[in-house]
Amino acid sequence: MTACSKLYRRNLFDEVAFPAGRLVEDICVVVKLYTAAQRIVLLDENLYYIRQR
Repeated sequence: MTACSKLYRRNLFDEVAFPAGRLVEDICVVVKLYTAAQRIVLLDENLYYIRQR
């Protein structure tokens, strides 16, 4: 459960912030973001690709 593999609306971060100096903070932040979101959408298609060189 990582925060970096998802897209979020900017206004969700008005209420939720990453704690400074804490390791593995993604878990608690993602749960708070899911709770604050009015809806969650899951798409079963690739909309972006990562290219490593």
